[in-house]
Amino acid sequence: LTIDKGAQDGVREGLVILSGQGIIVGKIIAVKDNMAEVCLVNSRECSFAAAIINADKTKGIVEGELGLTVKMKFIPQTEVVKEGDLVVASGLERDIPRGIVIGKVAQVIKESNELWQSATVEPLANLENLSIVSVLLPK
Repeated sequence: LTIDKGAQDGVREGLVILSGQGIIVGKIIAVKDNMAEVCLVNSRECSFAAAIINADKTKGIVEGELGLTVKMKFIPQTEVVKEGDLVVASGLERDIPRGIVIGKVAQVIKESNELWQSATVEPLANLENLSIVSVLLPK
């Protein structure tokens, strides 16, 4: 995805891209003077520090898988994660504030002999039909 704003507009790598509804859809990965390249949340090049809104305030990394799905990885086995839990930005990245919605947990993958569990995340924005997006610029 390419947008028509770039370095001259204050855009830089790592800034978050939001849908018209304020949901995270991607991140800036390359910038030129008048344009920028965006990776969508389901892209393998795209990852976010994320948190699940649950009793444990579970943290992990959300990243795309082959442009098809989104996975949250590195969830400790001791954390209780349920389908339907909301996934948001954790606030641990420089220019991405905590609490911006990414999606919801669609499936929990928990293997008894693994150190981590993971979850399939369903993005709450329609990534196939984006026409207007916003770049969240820092103060």
